[in-house]
Order: sequence, then C-alpha cells, then structure tokens
Amino acid sequence: VGRSFRVEVEAVKHDGSHLFGPRLMKTEPVLSAPPPAPKRPLLAAKDAGAGGGVRFRMLTYNILAEIYATQQMYPYCDFWALNWNYRVVNLIRELKDAAADIMCLQEVQADHYEKHLKPQLSDAGFDSLFKQKTREDMGGKGKIDGCATFWRRTKFRLAEHYGIEFNEPARNQAQAEAESDDQEREMLNRLLKDNVAQILVLEVLNRVPRQHRTHASSICVVNTHLYSAANCPDVKLWQCNHLVAELEQLAVGHISGRDLPLMICGDFNSLPGSGVHNLLSERAISDEHPDFAEDQAHILPHAQDMTHSLDLESVYGSMNGGVEPPFTNYTTGFRGTLDYMWYTPNHIRPLAIAAIPDEEELLQNGPGMPNPQYSSDHFMLCADMQLGGNLVGGGVGVPGVGASTLSADPPPFQSSSSPPNAFATPFVSPSKPQRR
Repeated sequence: VGRSFRVEVEAVKHDGSHLFGPRLMKTEPVLSAPPPAPKRPLLAAKDAGAGGGVRFRMLTYNILAEIYATQQMYPYCDFWALNWNYRVVNLIRELKDAAADIMCLQEVQADHYEKHLKPQLSDAGFDSLFKQKTREDMGGKGKIDGCATFWRRTKFRLAEHYGIEFNEPARNQAQAEAESDDQEREMLNRLLKDNVAQILVLEVLNRVPRQHRTHASSICVVNTHLYSAANCPDVKLWQCNHLVAELEQLAVGHISGRDLPLMICGDFNSLPGSGVHNLLSERAISDEHPDFAEDQAHILPHAQDMTHSLDLESVYGSMNGGVEPPFTNYTTGFRGTLDYMWYTPNHIRPLAIAAIPDEEELLQNGPGMPNPQYSSDHFMLCADMQLGGNLVGGGVGVPGVGASTLSADPPPFQSSSSPPNAFATPFVSPSKPQRR
C-alpha cells in the first residue's frame, strides 16, 4: 500500500520466439482497500421478544448485474469499483454478514450465479434456485440476469417451486384480445419485457410430526423483478396484477384452497403511491389512478376487475407507521423507494428491520451508489420475522410450531428500539434511467 509497481511486459509465441516488447509500465501508488459499509442498526418492535413461533431473518437485494454496471450508466463511480471482481467480494461479504435464513436476490447474472454466488453461499449453508429472464444472452453465454432465491438448508426444505415468465401470459392475452394483427403487435411490443418471478414453498424443519403440522409449518416465498422503465407504469401494473392472480391459484385464497403464509419480495421498480403499490397494499386500484392514462395499448383490465384476496402489508412500512423508507435506490439521477418486502399479517409479523442509512452517511462515500463501499445502486432490505405463534398486533394468531433462533450465526445488526419515525422525510425523484 502506498507504493508503485514497475511492470515489464514481453509477448512471445508458443514456440518461444519473440513477438514484441519488452514494454515498461509504472502503476499509480497502490491504495488500501476501502473499509466495508458500516453495520446497519436493527430497529426492533417493542414487543419483539414475545410471541413464540418460528423466527427467521429474510432479505431482498438487487445486487446490480455486471451487464448493467457500466461507466455510461454510473459515470461518477470509479471504474475499479464498478468491476465485478471487486464488487462480488463486497456483495458476498454483505450477504454472509446479514446472517439471513432466506435471501431473495435480483439482477443475478447467470454466469455469476454458477461461478460465484451458488458455490460460495452453498458452502455457507444455503440451497438455491435461479430463474433467468426470458430473453437471449447479452453478448455471451451467461450474460443474462434473473432472480435467485437462497434458503438455509438447516432451517428450511424446498417443498414446491414454480416459475413465472410474464411473456407467456402476455402472448396469450394478445392473441385472445387483439382485434387485428396491428393491435396484437402493439400489445406485444408493450408487454414483452422478459421479466420473471419465482414462487417457492419452503417447509420449516422442526420436530413437529408431519401429521400435526399446520400451514405455519411452511411459508410461500415470492421473488420478482418488475420492468424498470419509468414511462411504463401500465406494464408494471399488468405484471403485478398477473403475479397476484397466480398466487391466488397456487398459495392463498379460495381458488387454491390453501392459506399459506406468504412473503413477496423484490425490486418492483414502483414508488409508493404507484398503481403497483396501491394494488398490493389496498387490494384494489382506483380507475382514476394516473397509471391508467399510460395504457395506450389497452393491456390493462378495468379497474374494478383488478382486485385480489391477498391481505398484504409492507414490512418496512408497517414498522414505520405506514411510511415507506425515503429511498432504497440512490444514484445521481434518481432517489426513491423501489424495493419492498410484503407479508400476510394473519400468519407472519415483522420483529425488526435493518435501517436504511441516511443521506449524510451515504454521501461520505460518493455522490451516489454504487461506490467503493456500496457495491449496488440498491440497498439490501433485511428483516427479522415471526412465523406463527402469538402475532401481537398482526391479526389472528396461528398455533406455534416451535421456537427457533433468528439465525444460525450471530446477528450482525445492533438492536435498538424503533423511534416513532425511523426514516427521514421522503425524497422522490421524477424519473429513473432505464437499464433493463
């Protein structure tokens, strides 16, 4: 550290004959590695210690795929800090330090899942599934991103899994509803965005005999990444509406005949107050919502038909009096909340959340994310949750299925009581650059 290197380079052929060189290069002084991002305090509910049930830690994180981490997109970030070989070390360290039991990751590049994330997190005790986007690779094998879900194998077992490719119902709808070839092409051009979702049913590993287990012995985990373009709120709303309809058939509601505890996590690319946020939080959307004005291709059903039976609350919102964090994505061109964790309060309740760093702390490392300390443009959301037991303030209680520690590893977050408003006044930027 602090010293320069003098490098001599000479090229030779396979037979040993000289090709060119030698050439001399001198490096800039070697810099010390930036310290890891500060530990984030855990803001706990006042009654987090009571309730029994199964306790687990869950996170969702858009890790910024290499194919999108370009100097053109993030000109303020040093090129070496954008390099995947640098960022992957930070990201995997951050994931391991979080000591979660379930991890929902977005923008996971296929080749990096196979080469880095899957083997290293498997060694750390996790099983996983990956679902790539529907489109072709971008310039090379494995150069395509998708969603990956990891679960601690000593705590959960995979019982069922399903994949959603939103392109498939888009084609079905266009063929069924279009009145002409031109209208079908218009609908498909609007809807075919290659986004995907994962649906997993994880069974809690405990000593309760199988014949005595309840729905609280399993949990349905959904991991998704909705379309990013700011000028396509109708597409995101269409994708979200299809997702909840699928969940009603598979996991929750009279159609499925089941009432599984449910958590929906991911990058929804939608601000609070958007059609997507309203549909998830209120189970309906007004026909006067501005997102309908963008539906020039007539892809959305009528507002009265966009309802669902999923009783959902936002983890971060419910821990902060109904207010979402001011941002989960922070760049020089956009600051806003795009990432969420949703849960069904009749089966699950949040016990604590990892606080989002404030702007003053964040800006010490650069004008935006990513930067040398934060290797994605998104923050990881992380929460301690209770499944079953006495759900104080969280709806009807569900019979407990045995106590459990939050993690097999010591939790890295410092515990504190949650203040009345854990977050600063929200800042909303009007648009976000499109990258996927």
